Amino acid sequence: MVSEILVNDDVVAELRAGDPARAAVFTASCAERLVQLFTGLRGDDPARAGDVEILLDVLDELWDATLPGSVFASRAERLERFVEIVRADNGEELTTAVDAYAFHSVLAVLHAAGYRDGRLGRGCLVCPCGVDCDGAARPERAGRGQL
Repeated sequence: MVSEILVNDDVVAELRAGDPARAAVFTASCAERLVQLFTGLRGDDPARAGDVEILLDVLDELWDATLPGSVFASRAERLERFVEIVRADNGEELTTAVDAYAFHSVLAVLHAAGYRDGRLGRGCLVCPCGVDCDGAARPERAGRGQL
């Protein structure tokens, strides 16, 4: 199971059954860890400066547990237009490690925003790779997370 690889099963159970505010903090912390990869890999490209700014803005908002879920719906729409997500949705393979890390960085933030707006439910709390933490495929994310 994916959850056994990424997160202890007890943590998964607590996130699914526990306080939504704690789960929101968990998703923000996961996103923050991966945003650092994106800023490191894409941050020196002037053409991507706007994308870096969007990711950092969304990350700041993810840490604010008082923001309503409706805020994150528009953020998710912006993230879905990132080149990494568009390429994956079009079935393009990730051919370099840099592309794969950048993709997963954006995907983690997209899933965190999806959790906060209620669109993805609690299944995305653990694995931002298109597979629910119980190992079930998430059809709405088909093609995402494939290396």
